Amino acid sequence: MSRSLAVALAATVLLGGAACSDSLAPADVAGTWNATSAVFTSVANPSTNSGNLIQQGFSLSITFGANGSASLTSDDGSGPSTDTGTFAINGSDLTLTLNGDTSTGTIELNGDTLTVRITSG
Repeated sequence: MSRSLAVALAATVLLGGAACSDSLAPADVAGTWNATSAVFTSVANPSTNSGNLIQQGFSLSITFGANGSASLTSDDGSGPSTDTGTFAINGSDLTLTLNGDTSTGTIELNGDTLTVRITSG
């Protein structure tokens, strides 16, 4: 099964995955998700965004472990970079800590699409 990820930071990441749910557990999103969309929007000026970075050649994938582990690999064309850490889900609220930096947002699984919206961090 192909899994896709979408990211909006005051970003949104779109990933691929399982059935729609308002309350997720780490096991529900376990696996590697590849971004099909990644858009970064300015918190100070929400009308300003990066456009879809994936369409611009950027790659992004995130791996969630059923045990709450997380790793994020990104490549802007200069070579891949991987950040590791943990995640927690409470309902649709997501807390993601990578390399000691914590971000919060929401997470939604609908069919084969996982949507992550990071709004702080």
